Amino acid sequence: MFTFYKIAGKFAPGSYPYAERYEIKASEKSLIQATNKFKAKHPDIVPADSIGLVDGRSASPDDYWYHVYFYYPKEDQLLTTWIRASDKTHSTFAFTAVSQGTGLGKWRLINKDLDSNENRLQKHQFEQRILKEITKNLE
Repeated sequence: MFTFYKIAGKFAPGSYPYAERYEIKASEKSLIQATNKFKAKHPDIVPADSIGLVDGRSASPDDYWYHVYFYYPKEDQLLTTWIRASDKTHSTFAFTAVSQGTGLGKWRLINKDLDSNENRLQKHQFEQRILKEITKNLE
């Protein structure tokens, strides 16, 4: 069984103050495994290797975020997200930015750089196409 809910993050300080955050009832390890399972089942949603976006943490010891990238082929959009443990049984899955096309210099932050209609659409698509499907893998 899983539960998730949105955490208001518009006014939160820190590294990702505008990220749309979802609290998931699952350990970080379980959530990463469910995400990998989802991506293996849907290879079209995985960014091409040539783009250079690799899931995981950077080599920095201060990188607490497990970065995960997705691609919407029909819309030709890249998404950047991250996963981080909240405690031993809960994790935060955050949607941070979207880019039109596969060029890496075109990131637009969720809850900041998009107009309200596009922002709402992007979050809805992420929730329905990605988050909902990943959390099914936790059942």
